[in-house]
Amino acid sequence: MNNFITAGKVIHSYGLRGQLKVDVYLENLSLLRASRVFFVGDSLLEKKINFLKCLKKSIWVVAIADISNRDQADQLRGQLIFLEKKYLPSLTANEFYYGDLKGLQIKIDGGQQKGYVNEVYNFGSGDILEVSLEDMQSTRYIPFNKDNVSKIDVVNGIIILTPLKVRSVQNNKKKNLLHTKVITLFPELFPGPLSASVTGRALENKIWSLETIDLRRYGKGKHKKVDDRPASGGPGMILRPDVLNEALQAAYSTFKDSDTLTICMSPKGTPLTQELAKNILEHSQLIIVCGRFEGIDERVIEKHKMKEISIGDFILTGGELGAMVLLDTIVRLLPGTLGNSFSNLEESFTNDLLEAPQFTK
Repeated sequence: MNNFITAGKVIHSYGLRGQLKVDVYLENLSLLRASRVFFVGDSLLEKKINFLKCLKKSIWVVAIADISNRDQADQLRGQLIFLEKKYLPSLTANEFYYGDLKGLQIKIDGGQQKGYVNEVYNFGSGDILEVSLEDMQSTRYIPFNKDNVSKIDVVNGIIILTPLKVRSVQNNKKKNLLHTKVITLFPELFPGPLSASVTGRALENKIWSLETIDLRRYGKGKHKKVDDRPASGGPGMILRPDVLNEALQAAYSTFKDSDTLTICMSPKGTPLTQELAKNILEHSQLIIVCGRFEGIDERVIEKHKMKEISIGDFILTGGELGAMVLLDTIVRLLPGTLGNSFSNLEESFTNDLLEAPQFTK
């Protein structure tokens, strides 16, 4: 494989004539056109290109010489495609191909940790290195950027990482990649649908954790009152700032560092998108406040610098369903949640476009 570079991946068949929809990883997309052939899968099956058409950004339609129907095309679904390096431009001394990073020995600045690069992924918001550190017996996921990687020496097979705290999946003792706490008046609603399917398995496998905080516990008076009338008058009630502040302080108290994002589900918040979900994952600890009644006292939102998020322009009884939608979207992006590491790359909205219509065989 040293003479090849990963050029992309077959997403699925396209049309009845057996064309392929391909996600091209190359920055210079004309290289695929210039090569006229590519190689598919681990066995490197050679395929001659008859036709190429760019749909949008990196998504291309490719017609292959020996494929004439959808069934033949679907046999290549999910396969990586490779180009021979001889078709690629010459590299300067400081350049490399991502495929060259796999297998590099890892050294850590100022430490003795060693290991190897297993894989390089692109999750839309940035490139990720999957590495194995020998002394920690763990697989870790490190953002591939200048802050985390200080030197790459492909010739000598070495990559030097800066000391940093990275997200990990322990082999012997699993560690959560994401810790979440939900403040709600109805903790019995959780995990609800989040306990099913891939998010439920991820919860069982400790890829993420979920804790609910019952807001009623911090209510005032004999009846544990949590709401009050708005100062401006009018109908409805608002969650009291003193009650919510105490619940938030309790949530913060068990988080060991400052890598925490506090979110408030609100109809006036930033609309939830796939890109926003990826940005939220820059934090390893989330506190989600589920509003009720007419909303939350603005003083609490400002004091705790909450990020307000909306799942749409419609009215719900409370923020719990919105919190579940948000968590489902985020947890899917965590390494290890989906069975196929590249599934997130294929799905609708990952490349700012929808997938083509799907059909059963």
